[in-house]
Amino acid sequence: MFRISDGFVMPSPKVVVMQAQTSRYISVHHDLVKPVMNLGPLLILPVILFSVVTQTTAFSQTIPSWTIAFAVIALALGTPHGAVDDLVLTRKTPVKTLIKLAIIYTSIATLAASAILWKPATMFLAVLVMTIWHFGTGDVEAASELIGLKVSRGFKYWIHVIAAGSVPVMLPLTSPAAISTLNSIQPKLAQAFSPSTTSNVRTAVLVVALVSLIFHLLDSNTRGAIELSALIALGLVVAPLLAFATYFTFWHATRHTARLALSAHGKVTRASITKVFVHGLPALVAVSAVLIWLLTRDSLLSSMHQWLWLGLAITWGLTVPHMIAVAYFDRNSRNRLRL
Repeated sequence: MFRISDGFVMPSPKVVVMQAQTSRYISVHHDLVKPVMNLGPLLILPVILFSVVTQTTAFSQTIPSWTIAFAVIALALGTPHGAVDDLVLTRKTPVKTLIKLAIIYTSIATLAASAILWKPATMFLAVLVMTIWHFGTGDVEAASELIGLKVSRGFKYWIHVIAAGSVPVMLPLTSPAAISTLNSIQPKLAQAFSPSTTSNVRTAVLVVALVSLIFHLLDSNTRGAIELSALIALGLVVAPLLAFATYFTFWHATRHTARLALSAHGKVTRASITKVFVHGLPALVAVSAVLIWLLTRDSLLSSMHQWLWLGLAITWGLTVPHMIAVAYFDRNSRNRLRL
């Protein structure tokens, strides 16, 4: 059903014909689909090598300051993709409705961030479950919309979603270095992961990933198998913060941006992606301004871990309404693909 072309999986002629007949949503203008889909996988090997050379692996017990700084910068760079949720609206929406939605969105984010700061361990686990679902569906839907890889709904779909979402989240989080990382950011988070729990979760994730890999191979989906294998290697070898930051910024955020470009502008080109990025630029500017202000305060540098925790809490709080908005976007995208 799919073939390799210049290192990139492209739909076979049969699939292209089928898409032309059944979908008016997928545009033929996909100049940047290949770079977007390949960016994350191609970066993983250099990141792994860099991690090994600098001894910032999943087995490291100390966390260099530059790793935390990299994570903070990556979170900032990934901000625009989550700051353009108004683009998921598929029709012109009245101003009054937009205002109501903005108030609801902000309220959910504020409540979620407050709850995370109030009950770190409990809310952290809740956000983890939502994040796994969000990342997993995002990966599967991106493959469907951008390169035409269809996965039928049912058991196989859920396996792929859980694997694609849990591998980049739970493998770094259950690595030997994770407890040190969690303790440095927020000690209460580490309390949620006992040695037995960590071992069981890690085993479960690897089992699901193995099943997903088998399905990819049986379906001759070479790209899917390679990508999942790369994510497994990233989670098993690289230090948690470095692994997650790499995935979040250069894999998840870029693919979601491409999906929004396709939805809002009908094509995935440099111009359409730039429009989406610029739309979310105010959020990046605001976050960058706060980071610069913090870095110019010598008295705050010694408490970088605390600021990272506060930043993560706010980011996770904003992620909750973002995940709800993207779930709405996914449903509408699937409906349009059926037209």
